[in-house]
Amino acid sequence: MSGCNLIRPRAQKIDKVGESRDLLREGVLLQEHGDYSQAENRLAEAIALNEKDVEIRRSYAETLWRTGKKQESIEQLSEALTLAGKPDTRILLSLSEKCYDLGYIDEALACAEKAIDSADAQWASPESPENRSLLSWAWVIRARVHWRNKELYAALNDYHKAISLCPKNPDLLSELATLQMEMEKPELALATWHSVSRLGPLDQEPQQVVFGRGEVYMAMRQYHLACDQFELANKRWPEDIRTYCRLAEAQLACGRTKEAATIAQRAMTIAPQNPVCLALHEQVQIALGQQQIR
Repeated sequence: MSGCNLIRPRAQKIDKVGESRDLLREGVLLQEHGDYSQAENRLAEAIALNEKDVEIRRSYAETLWRTGKKQESIEQLSEALTLAGKPDTRILLSLSEKCYDLGYIDEALACAEKAIDSADAQWASPESPENRSLLSWAWVIRARVHWRNKELYAALNDYHKAISLCPKNPDLLSELATLQMEMEKPELALATWHSVSRLGPLDQEPQQVVFGRGEVYMAMRQYHLACDQFELANKRWPEDIRTYCRLAEAQLACGRTKEAATIAQRAMTIAPQNPVCLALHEQVQIALGQQQIR
């Protein structure tokens, strides 16, 4: 009997590593089902059992982010990176994205550049679309920081690198088109907006695409084509006051003063205190007065 008593505690000894991995799997499954509160609990238990496991800590950080504990999430990712003992591309990318979201621009840029340096060709191969998508985000962060610093050509190069990894990402293409407009390259912006349009059915184009083409045509002084785009935007998204204002401005530029007056009046009815609408209404009244003088 005494021999049995000596053996039993050893047999019942908890396998902390094994149990922590079981809790990790449970936590990830709960994440996938959107139960982030329970996932946080499971992963916290896993860390208590195995605090040096990098993957557990990374998953815990992602769950904390989802539950609104964003600063704590960044701290956990930083700890996971330290535990990894070497640059971990996935952790660096996650840190970069989250730092950028919280306005830690310098830290976001530093992590993005380390992620780019650490990701070899195999990691971001065509057979790994998820990794390519993640890595493209690092280039986007670099591009946005360059853009913010008015380093427009550097930003342009980084957007092209991001898009080379994810050529069918409409958000990346839309950002590129907006940058091209700021660089006063409307022809390039128009081509980019057309690339976005080809990604889906024409009758389901996002508002920013239709509106973006309208702005390009305004910049190119092709006001009749701009009218077509803003009119389409106005029909599809009549709740957006900008569609009325830009349509009226395009109509004025075309010399369609009466049509512009009608649209401007509708805008005033919807948003009578909007300063843009008020300025537009005054502009239209001046144009009507000049027509009467003639």
